[in-house]
Amino acid sequence: MHHDCPVCFEYLFESRNDVSVLMCGHTIHVQCLKEMHQHLQYACPLCSKSVCDMSKVWEIMDREIAATPMPAIYHDKKQN
Repeated sequence: MHHDCPVCFEYLFESRNDVSVLMCGHTIHVQCLKEMHQHLQYACPLCSKSVCDMSKVWEIMDREIAATPMPAIYHDKKQN
């Protein structure tokens, strides 16, 4: 808490705004976190770890990828 908010750069320890602790352990103003979500930013601005549980999002993306047919010219290709 003895550092600046990574979004607005206001000193957290002396701030009158509510502070949230992210899953990664970094701290941020609650309002700054809400603004990040409004701009579809779900990663910690300091370490890039997810700020919330993204497992449902990854499941949806995996299903969409699996349901997308591979173009015929790439059908038999393999990539390591």
